[in-house]
Amino acid sequence: MQTGCGRAAPGLPWGLDAVPPSPASAPVVQAPEDSVNAAARRAILLFTRAPEAEARAKGLPVEAGSRLFEAFLGGWRERAAQTGADLLVVAPSESVRTLRRLFPDACVAAQQGPSFGARVEAAFSFAFARGAGAVLMAGCDSPPLEAPEVEAAFAHLDSSAGAMALAPAEDGGVNAIGLNAAADRRIAHIRWLGADVDRQLRAFARRDGLALWLSSSSPDLDRVRDLAGLYRLSRFAARWRVFRALLRRLLAGVGEFLSGDRRAPAGVALDSPITRGPPRALSLSL
Repeated sequence: MQTGCGRAAPGLPWGLDAVPPSPASAPVVQAPEDSVNAAARRAILLFTRAPEAEARAKGLPVEAGSRLFEAFLGGWRERAAQTGADLLVVAPSESVRTLRRLFPDACVAAQQGPSFGARVEAAFSFAFARGAGAVLMAGCDSPPLEAPEVEAAFAHLDSSAGAMALAPAEDGGVNAIGLNAAADRRIAHIRWLGADVDRQLRAFARRDGLALWLSSSSPDLDRVRDLAGLYRLSRFAARWRVFRALLRRLLAGVGEFLSGDRRAPAGVALDSPITRGPPRALSLSL
């Protein structure tokens, strides 16, 4: 497992806070041996806000919500260790300090780009520029894939000339996206704030001839009204079961309001418009 971001590979014309070029214009760079796991050349890339910021953006009680999102991120850290992948984190600049504290042994860098799609594309380019051969990107609003699924996704990415892996969300989005170094990753054009991101990415894979691997679908946590259903799901769904106690704590935080008390807890917005991508306040500037 790598420690920190270290230095960029020799010859890289950009640093941690610059936007890497697209695959078509990027130079061929020999990355240093310690830039990724030497055996597997795999990386798990967390594209995320700080847990507290995620809780606020989704209208959840901040303390209980941030604990759940931090646990999701911690689960991905475990998956990185279990599958021999390095852990990279890209975040809004205001979240970088918090995430560096949460992940002192990971490379944490600021997101770059004028739009959400450009930031996703730049994050993949950043990971590949560090020498990764297969990258699995995830956020913090759903549990990590089970370890066998992560291993299967990486095995697919490792073995195909150009490949994509997707973990579909039940609302039409995706919970994780995997690409290998040979795949076209010019995906800034995807309508990331729509309800059909999964469909768009599958169409992109077909059009570009990418070998596609799919995990089973799973819901994510977008707003307060999702909590009751997710808590029920956690009784039997393996991905959610380990987070059942944290979901119960979140439900307790909003329980009085949901049962008839008209005074909503601080920071709670039951009708939050957020579904996919950045919060509405950020998306207006994209």
